[in-house]
Amino acid sequence: MLKYIYLPSKIKIIAENAFYFSGVAELKLPESLEIIGDSAFYVCKNLEYVEIPKNVKSIGSHAFKSCSRLKILVIKNNPEYIGDHIVSENTLIRCYKGSVVDQYCQKSNLNMEYL
Repeated sequence: MLKYIYLPSKIKIIAENAFYFSGVAELKLPESLEIIGDSAFYVCKNLEYVEIPKNVKSIGSHAFKSCSRLKILVIKNNPEYIGDHIVSENTLIRCYKGSVVDQYCQKSNLNMEYL
């Protein structure tokens, strides 16, 4: 079972379904990352915490959906695109007040708190 993912420091894209249903428990996304594809980490049941780097412009639909242990997703930027249902209902999204992410969370009825 895949528990840790160490991505190259210059990676820009994580493709659709890249780590779908993997057992990844620890994830550090590089600052160079710009795109997280649809369902990239769908059903990664061991993930508990993820911080989205500031350069990410797009978070695809279901990117972290059904990650049943994912307690906190931190998004410190304003992506140009946020897909549908990026997380499950039990995940808390931390973001800046008045950000695109704040608006997305309110519209989608997601748990959130401000950074």
